[in-house]
Parts: sequence; C-alpha cells; structure tokens
Amino acid sequence: MKCDGVTDDSAALQAALTSAAYPGLGNATIIMPPGTCIIDPGASVRISASIWLQGAGKFGTTLKRKNSSTGTPMLLLSSDGITLSVFGFDGNKGGTGIASPSDSVTADHALGKVTIQRMRFANSTNSDVASYVTGAGNFPTDWLITDSDFDNQGNPFSDCAISFACANLFIQQPLRLRIIGNRSDSSQNFAFFRSYPGGGQVDVGENIVTNIEGFGIALGGGVLGSSGVHIHDNFIVSNSTEQDNLVDLAFWTDFTVDHNFLHYTGGFPSSIGLPTGCIGDAPPANHGEVDANTCYLSPILSTNVVGISLGGNDISRSEEH
Repeated sequence: MKCDGVTDDSAALQAALTSAAYPGLGNATIIMPPGTCIIDPGASVRISASIWLQGAGKFGTTLKRKNSSTGTPMLLLSSDGITLSVFGFDGNKGGTGIASPSDSVTADHALGKVTIQRMRFANSTNSDVASYVTGAGNFPTDWLITDSDFDNQGNPFSDCAISFACANLFIQQPLRLRIIGNRSDSSQNFAFFRSYPGGGQVDVGENIVTNIEGFGIALGGGVLGSSGVHIHDNFIVSNSTEQDNLVDLAFWTDFTVDHNFLHYTGGFPSSIGLPTGCIGDAPPANHGEVDANTCYLSPILSTNVVGISLGGNDISRSEEH
C-alpha cells in the first residue's frame, strides 16, 4: 500500500487481506502504513477471515474513498472474529465526483465477535458501520464498538434523519451488542437498531453525542420481540434541526434508561405528527425502568416537544429532571 493520498490502494489492501486469510497462518494481523490510503468502493475490498486489521493511529492511517467512485462499501466484513483498530475512514463527502451513497464498513451477513475499537470515522455518505441482514436467526452477535470517533456522517442525497435508513451505527437485529465510550459530532443519526424475536441484551453507555440531527439512540422498528437493553450515562445534544427522539425505545421490552443527560434544542415538527423529545416510544415499549435522567428542553413554538413520553405497560419512572 502506498498510502500517498493519490495511488488507488484497493488492490494492495485486498492482496494483503487475502494472503493473511491463508489457513496455515492462524489469526493473522495486518498492520497498515501511515498515510492516506485511497480505496475504491467498486473494488469490493473484503475481509473473509478472522483477521485483525490495524493502522498507525486514528489520524495516522486513513482509508479515504476514491473520487468519482460508486459501488459497495469501502470495506466488507464476511467473517466472524474480525477486529478493526487504530485507523480511520474518510467517506469523502463533498469530494470530487461523489454522487452516490456508500457505507464505510458493512457486514454482508450476520457476524459474531466483531470488535471495532479506537477508530475514527468521518464524512460518510451513508452509515459508518452497518449490518442490514434481517430475518430469523440473523443476529449480529457479541459485537463491541468502543472508544471510536464519528464525525459528519450523513447521506447528502437522502437524509438519514428522515429516511431512517442510515446512521453512525446502523445494526439491525443485534444480540449482545456493546456500544461503549464513543464520540459523535454533527451526524444525522448515532445508533439505530431493529427489533426481532430473539434479539436484545444491548448495552449503550458513556457515549458523547453532539449536534445530532435525528435519533441519538433508536432501538428501531421491526416487530415485537427484542428484549433487554441498558441505555446509561450518555450525553446527547441535538442540533437546531432535530426532529426525532434522542432516545427511542420502540418495540423493545425489559429496558433500563438511567443517568443520561439529554438536551433537546427544538427544530422542525415530527414528519409523522408525533411529539418528539428526550425519551419516547413509538410504537410502545413495555416493561422497563426510566430513572435519574436529565432532560433539558429548549423548543421552538412550532414543535410539539415533550420531555419523556412512554405509552407502554409496566414502566417505572423516578427521579427525572
């Protein structure tokens, strides 16, 4: 890999990934050089084995989307046990000839034991990290996403906050997912999930999310069935055009939401005509506890804003501010 900011490094990276997947090597690690490494989404660069891919630091190694490129995500994950650490992605939003959305990282089927740590994601034109596979048995399982930075995510062609179709983390039907200690700024959605029977046991905590346009944490639609989520100690502040709940519990059961600081700054009315605010559920979520959260509201007059609006059954609320 040249990583000189000019050379297309897609084939070189794929050659390294393919070589490291040789069965006789065991679980190999690829260490990328420092610099800006140009990646063409159309090259379909793919990790097909339990490989650890790392760089020379969050700002030391950057995989940047090629100008005038189209196609699949910059990096496809196709194996359990993959780790990504200490490098960055630049989706090149606003770059020369960028006229279609592309994810930075996408899992092409339901994978287990994926770790994303100490990473930097910037300027994505769709999702930063995504798993779109749905249906019976398709659970991204035992993922850890921690100590990573997300900046300026958002589809410029179809706003994620309106389409509900992309986010920093767009992971459908998660099972035993942990999103801990990350930072997001100026993105359209932070964490967006989907409910399905058998999914759940999700932990989202200690994240700092600022200038979010849409959802901060949305458990998502789908169907009833996902159970078990702890949303705690997050700091979430919307920007002035926010129109979705900062925490949305739709369809999930057995939830605990505690010790979050949520600042809703107002903006446009909900596109579906419902109240929006700090914590809500539409459709209703059942059997949970909401405790010791701080909700700060500064709405404009045209917006139907509430602090906490929960319509499900068997819900306990206490010590809210």
